Amino acid sequence: MPTARSDISVAITQSAIVPSGGKLNGDGSKDVPCATVEVYSSETSQWHTADPLPLPCWGMASVTIADIWYQLGGSGSDSKAKPTVMCAPLTILVQKATSPTHQSAAHMSVWKTLPDTPLKSSAAASLSGNLLAVGGGKKGTPASPAVHVFLPLTNSWIRVTTGDLPEVRYGCTALQLSSNQLLVIGGGDDKKTNKDTNTVFLGSITV
Repeated sequence: MPTARSDISVAITQSAIVPSGGKLNGDGSKDVPCATVEVYSSETSQWHTADPLPLPCWGMASVTIADIWYQLGGSGSDSKAKPTVMCAPLTILVQKATSPTHQSAAHMSVWKTLPDTPLKSSAAASLSGNLLAVGGGKKGTPASPAVHVFLPLTNSWIRVTTGDLPEVRYGCTALQLSSNQLLVIGGGDDKKTNKDTNTVFLGSITV
C-alpha cells in the first residue's frame, strides 16, 4: 500500500482491493489514527487515492451490503472504542478513485455518517440484507449479548428481540451463513477483565 498502517478494514470488488483507516506508528511512540482510503485496481495494476473517511479511525468492523460498505466503531487517537458508523457506495468509491471522469467531482465525498451504534465494539454483519451490530458494551459496564438492526426508513437502530447471543460478547466477528443464519466467532466476554473467548455460536435470527 502507499500508506503503511495497521488495523485497517478492507473491502473487495471484482477488480479492486480497498483498505481504509488504520493507525500509523511511524516513530514507534504513539499510534495515530488515519482517515486514508486507497484502492488497488487489478485493471491498472496501480494504487489510487480514494475519498478519505469522515473521521480518522482504526480497528473498524466492516461489511458490504448491496454495494454499500459499512464501517462500525473502531478507535481514535485516545484508543477508546467509538460507536461511529460510516458508509459509502463501494462501486462509486472505486470508480471515483480510478477514473479521471469521476475524479472531476473530487469536492463531493461519497462517504456519509449514520446514527451511532447503541453499543461500542460491536461486530458488523449482514443478515437478509439488513445491517446488524452484534454484541458490544458501554463504558464501565459488562459486555452485552444484544443484537441491533439498523432501520433505514427511520434512520435508527433497534434491538432484535429474538436475537440475543447465548452469552455476552464484544469485539467478536459475525458472518452470515444463509438467509437467516448468523455465525459469531470469538471476542471478549467481559469488558472489565478483557478476557478473550474461543467460543463459536451459530443461530437463526429473524429480523
